[in-house]
Amino acid sequence: MPHLFLGDLPELVRKALDVSLTETSLPDEVILTPIYAGAARRAVLAADSTVEAINPLVEPDRWRSALAATAFLTAAKIAPSLPQIVERVVGDNRLRREKWDVDAAVKRLNAAAAIEIASLTDAESSSTRIAHFWTVAGGRGR
Repeated sequence: MPHLFLGDLPELVRKALDVSLTETSLPDEVILTPIYAGAARRAVLAADSTVEAINPLVEPDRWRSALAATAFLTAAKIAPSLPQIVERVVGDNRLRREKWDVDAAVKRLNAAAAIEIASLTDAESSSTRIAHFWTVAGGRGR
């Protein structure tokens, strides 16, 4: 699963937490630390050990589910550490929002990760189904 840490993971984590987060406010280096993304990666691997071998070109849906599960779990681990910024001034504008419920956010993110992990295991079982073929005597279109 090393490809899950390339490219989109930090941005997905930021957007899962708060769409206004940027790389400046939550750097990639923080997201990718072993206590956040590393722990999330280990949790996804514990749920489905075949994730390590997913080829995104062959199984794009499973790859997206693994990436999403990793992002949601990482976000759930980071959420309690985020400061509660309720007001900020940008130029001449003052932005204000209410405090968010961290516990509810963690539950929501863990639930979203569970759905993605379930789709991983469902995809794995459905991909091993055997297709049945029959042959019949006769000619086609005659």
